[in-house]
Amino acid sequence: MKLFATVLLTVLAFQTTHGQGILCTTTHCFLELGACVLDSRCYEILNCLQGCEGQPDEVQCSYVCGSFDANPHFRTLVSCMVENGCMPTYQEDGLCLATDDQALQEITDLEQVSGDWWVLKGQNCGQDEVWYGGADWLPCQHGRFVKVDDGSWINNTTYCNGHDSTCISDLIVTIPNLSLVAPGVVRHDYPEGQAPIIPQIEDWKFVAMPDPDWALVIWCGSNPVLKYNGAFVISRHQNLDQLAPEVEVKLREAASNFGLDYDEMCVSNNENCPE
Repeated sequence: MKLFATVLLTVLAFQTTHGQGILCTTTHCFLELGACVLDSRCYEILNCLQGCEGQPDEVQCSYVCGSFDANPHFRTLVSCMVENGCMPTYQEDGLCLATDDQALQEITDLEQVSGDWWVLKGQNCGQDEVWYGGADWLPCQHGRFVKVDDGSWINNTTYCNGHDSTCISDLIVTIPNLSLVAPGVVRHDYPEGQAPIIPQIEDWKFVAMPDPDWALVIWCGSNPVLKYNGAFVISRHQNLDQLAPEVEVKLREAASNFGLDYDEMCVSNNENCPE
């Protein structure tokens, strides 16, 4: 859900200001780069990504460029760059605020958190140099924890580019695989084509659930070039209007326990988002 757009790293690797990146790519991935340039769709994605560099919404811009595109030449090029160290590592986005043992120990089955979840308040809102990615403020973040026919679990996630409850793109869909790796810790493992760079892992730590319809989640993610983090209040409801005062008190207390200022968390209203 807060799938942070590390795809901008592809942009940086191709800029002339990052000569080492382009030298590495042409040295180790010359054939893959050539195939991409000769493929009109792959070349279009690269050009779009390059145009995002330096933009105020650089991260969100990269979403719109088609970085999740299944184009085989683009995916092969990105994989080659990662495998050969042609993408630099970047400053961690945010802080991982909870350990696994701080999650709710009574959550021992994904059935206990199955169903729909909307992001209504978030910590990583692009507000400063620490929390710079803004993944928690992307509009219309809607997760659906679903058990599929073979018995495995997925999170059918939709969201859009933008912030402050305003979409500036069509809905984006990602479908990571889910597993419960510790009590209260739901791991999101993004398969090929569901993230710009893999392996990409996000652990959602349910640290408070004062009501079946409301929870505070602290999440910590990583891929080969970036660690990124956040925290959010999620609900079965699309806005905060149905949050009972006694439930809000408990969410506020839980947020404080992890160093979060509940009142400073950015708010998303999803009432105009498609279900």
